Amino acid sequence: MTGRAFILLLIAASALYAARNVGVGWLYALGYSLAAGVLASAAFGAWTVWGIRMTVAPGRTTEADQPLPVAVTLENRGSRPRRYLSLLAGPLGKRARLWPWRRGLVPAGWGAILIPELKPGDRLTVQLPVPAPRRGLHSLPPIYLQAAPLGLVACFKASPRRGDDPVMVHPRTHALGSLAWLERGRGTAEQDAASRPEDGGELTKSVRPYRSGDAMRQIHWKTTARTGQLSVRESEGDAPGQDLVIVLDPASEAHAEAFELSLEVTASLLKEAHARGLEARLLSGGPQRPGPASQTLRAQLDWLAMLDASASHALPQLPIDGKRVVVITSRPEAWAGRAEACIRVMPGQTIAEILAELP
Repeated sequence: MTGRAFILLLIAASALYAARNVGVGWLYALGYSLAAGVLASAAFGAWTVWGIRMTVAPGRTTEADQPLPVAVTLENRGSRPRRYLSLLAGPLGKRARLWPWRRGLVPAGWGAILIPELKPGDRLTVQLPVPAPRRGLHSLPPIYLQAAPLGLVACFKASPRRGDDPVMVHPRTHALGSLAWLERGRGTAEQDAASRPEDGGELTKSVRPYRSGDAMRQIHWKTTARTGQLSVRESEGDAPGQDLVIVLDPASEAHAEAFELSLEVTASLLKEAHARGLEARLLSGGPQRPGPASQTLRAQLDWLAMLDASASHALPQLPIDGKRVVVITSRPEAWAGRAEACIRVMPGQTIAEILAELP
């Protein structure tokens, strides 16, 4: 029930009270009419929601602060058109429930979409944007179908709970710019790749199907053209995942705000490297948390999404000698001589300040 419905009921009660004391007939009519209008709005809203079948097909992944598109299909099984409909969903990762006694029809921070009319027999599929403010693995919140005729009383029904629909929210990513040091390294790698035999040479070890995360320069085009499926060559001199090593320094976890910024920068750098055809390997500190088990982009982002802060100031001993290394850290001096580039993330910085300092 919205605020205007409460006001109408208050006016109706006042009119009936006054009519009882002064005996004026038109006050009785006013009071009963206003009360009947609110009750009629509630009854019409319940009738509108009843008879509509709702099915939900959620997305599986999104980024923090980016809405998750959820496909909601509505089917009007009644013989009359349904109007004044809306779909609502609370944010991922937060406990939120839609109460019938509230001030606004759409609670703050919720996703909503309006449906002007659903004719008899119509089947309509819409994309409902569900807010995703926090990274991590979350359950899909209930999707509510709501009807509020005249904006007085909101009647709703919720979609069935589906506990088998987890949604992975990755850290937010940002555009990183040119990254001159990454371009230089990429050019060197491409020159080295060009000097290798393309097919049948002594360096080629095998040809296998393409897997997510493989560099485009490794595609074996002759096999791909013959089979119709992307194939990748493996050479004796190739070591998977050694084009670029991205190290998330555990010292960045000492401050929660800086830790979240570190995750955003790491995720952005991973996406940029994969977009440029580089094999990017993600590592972190500590023997219990060296990095994701699989080094595909999806597995790396999933690992970052589930990462918890556990402060450690010991410099990780990682097998990175002789490789191209970029470190996201709050102590770049500790990595002097061990990394090609250091991205400094300090408490109190903003993401704009960090991106402006990228080498």
